[in-house]
Amino acid sequence: MADNSFEAAKALVKLINAQNYEAYITGDLCLLSIHNKFHKDRLKVRTITIATNMDMDKMKHMFSKHIDDSPYSIIVSFANNYYKLVKYHKMVYYHQGIYLNVPYVEELNTIEEYANSQDFSIQTIYVKDNFLTNIYENSNPKIDDIRNKIIRIVGNPEERIVQNPSIILNAFHYMSKLGYQFDAQTMSVIMQNISLIKHIPLKQIGDIFLEIISEKHVYKTMSVMQEMGIFNVEINGKKLFPHLQEKDFECLRAFEKHANMQTEIISELFDKESLDELLQFDILNDEMLKEIKWLISNKNIYGNKTDNEWREVIYNSIDDSMDIHYMKKLILKNNLRQKLTHKSKETEEQCKQLFFNLCARPYFIEQLDINDEDILKIDRNVNVNNVKKMLLKQLIFTDKYPKEDKIKEMLYNCVRSECGEKTEKSE
Repeated sequence: MADNSFEAAKALVKLINAQNYEAYITGDLCLLSIHNKFHKDRLKVRTITIATNMDMDKMKHMFSKHIDDSPYSIIVSFANNYYKLVKYHKMVYYHQGIYLNVPYVEELNTIEEYANSQDFSIQTIYVKDNFLTNIYENSNPKIDDIRNKIIRIVGNPEERIVQNPSIILNAFHYMSKLGYQFDAQTMSVIMQNISLIKHIPLKQIGDIFLEIISEKHVYKTMSVMQEMGIFNVEINGKKLFPHLQEKDFECLRAFEKHANMQTEIISELFDKESLDELLQFDILNDEMLKEIKWLISNKNIYGNKTDNEWREVIYNSIDDSMDIHYMKKLILKNNLRQKLTHKSKETEEQCKQLFFNLCARPYFIEQLDINDEDILKIDRNVNVNNVKKMLLKQLIFTDKYPKEDKIKEMLYNCVRSECGEKTEKSE
């Protein structure tokens, strides 16, 4: 986030104040700015949040060019940054001893009420004008928690978790994002109430799981989750992720300091059989699922010796829905994962060989410099697509890539071969 983001946020606050409403900067801009002053591992602010008591209708009218984010928040563009404007509120998930299928929103009146409705002390910091003033001299407990890298639940931890079990998974998201640890009371209450995650909607569990594996401290976090038995919790009669309970997470060390590698990490944690455990959460779109399945299927393709073997591996991994750009992206992802998890000169060379052989041959019809008319001049009745596929396969597996005259000869032979096959089928 740009260095001027706080100054721009202050200007936005003043605009709202001018309409006689409160507004405060809160969320990650406060938390991570303080974190970055105390700690060497500097973290990037992704979202700038401003909380206000302005009614949503007035907020939308004031910022007519906005994006609806939720019933109680909008996204606006201001001074080359995006800002999330939030109406004071809290979500109610538990009412009269019953977990609600659809939570409702309770509007709040003050910034103090809004701050205290957050899950963790490190989320409760809010400022208006003087930001980070004399922060090293402050003895505020929530600032001390950032200084000491502590995740502490606001208020009565047990009561808060019972009312909203998603706090348990949110705590692990913050651990993965920040590298912090739980204070003793938070740890104890989470362990005692871990089974309550069965009350969290499946989609929400899946979304938070994706957030956890997207952050830099995924190895530490997944290891703690494993130790606490989260993956053995039964939801609708099935364990959450049973195969992860005994999984060796050592491979995840390689992904530390590399955020947003969801598909690569999922392909390390799951195989063809256990991937079904993840599908129940309905969090993978078709494109993401396709990438993951390819990465899982081609995890162990790096033991080839000859160029022909490398090309065969590539050829066999292609389906009709792919093109050269998509294939290039998949191989680069696979190579990056391989380099992170198997650091050696041999691995570097294997990844180079794989990518070299992708570039050394055409694997897709659109790469062929041959027009349909070139083929139809040889035989008007031939299936053009079949001829191209036949030629493509020959070009992939020929020992030495042929010159133009030789390719024309190969094309002619492919046409004759295709015509022969058609004749045999018709007979």
